[in-house]
Order: sequence, then structure tokens, then C-alpha cells
Amino acid sequence: MKEEYRVTRLKKYMEEEVLTKLLSYDDFIVNVDFLDMNREDYSLNKVPGEVISEKWITGETINQETYYFISRKSYSVDVINNLENIGFFEQLYKIISDNNKEKILPDIKGIQSIECLNCGAMQSATPSTALFSIQIRIKYKEN
Repeated sequence: MKEEYRVTRLKKYMEEEVLTKLLSYDDFIVNVDFLDMNREDYSLNKVPGEVISEKWITGETINQETYYFISRKSYSVDVINNLENIGFFEQLYKIISDNNKEKILPDIKGIQSIECLNCGAMQSATPSTALFSIQIRIKYKEN
């Protein structure tokens, strides 16, 4: 069933292009608006909010979409394991920032930028798993 959520199968969503660009360095399953209880599960969840970022007198707008990229990872008293968990999000932050500077962007019509609004952090934990998230914003021009 998880095969349905593979990045390559999400062609009808804007999220697909974001996921493809974000996760092109690895091959793991990412859900959209769903996080399973299993470890090493990932989800891209849209955050409700203001869509129009800028409105020009020409009628054009700069729109924005904001997402949480969330992961459930193994968690324990092992410091190395926990550092690796947050290290994943630090690496993701760097990749997104570098790609944005180099204009390596998802194939979304009118895209202006993709950026992380934070560096990622642990949100909650159980004795065996922790929930981590990073907030990502995409800006795109619309006529």
C-alpha cells in the first residue's frame, strides 16, 4: 500500500515536484498529509495560511505555499542516534538553501524560491520514537 505514496506517483500534486527536488539524494517513501506510526516514515503536510504574498498593480501576484516536512524516527538515550536524527534535518536545510541560491528549484510554473523557515526540531517523543519537523515555504508568480 505504501508504494502508492512513492514520490514518482504524486504527479498530480504540486507537492510532487517539491518532494522530487527535496529528496532526490535518497530513495524513501514520503506520504502527503499522512504520517504512519512506523519509524523512518515521512510526510509533507500543507500548512493553511495566506496564499498571496505580494499583489502587484499589474494583477500579478507572488503566492506562497507552506509545508511541514515531518518524520518519525527512532529515539533512545543513545546520543549518536539522536544527533543523526537532527542531522538529517540540518542536511535537508542546507540542501534546500544551497539549491535556492543556485536556482535549482522544483519544476513548478512561476516558482521564485523555496526556503526553510526553520532548521528543524524535535516536536515530541515516546520512549522509542520522536517526531521531527521542518517548515518549508515555496513562493511562485501567478498571472
